[in-house]
Amino acid sequence: LVGTQKNNPYKIVYNVLNYAFYHKSPENRSAFTYWENEIPSRVDLGKSKYGGPFSEEDVENVKTFWRIVAVLLSTFGLFIPYYHVITDGVVRYINTFEG
Repeated sequence: LVGTQKNNPYKIVYNVLNYAFYHKSPENRSAFTYWENEIPSRVDLGKSKYGGPFSEEDVENVKTFWRIVAVLLSTFGLFIPYYHVITDGVVRYINTFEG
């Protein structure tokens, strides 16, 4: 393989969330960095600019992954009430041929 090999994406997600769970404040923060107007979230504290061990790209990918999971779960919840309507229609359709 040419260049460095990337880690497993599931492992990156797990490690970033694990770091965010166990670290409430920045560690080994450089004196040359400054706080923005907004306080960073616990997941953002994993970025290297706040003293965390992960690159900014990895942390942003994890945040995007969880946004996608939230959208998928919310759209899946919309179809649950209509499940019985769909299955009843299929059963009636099959019963017309058995008749």
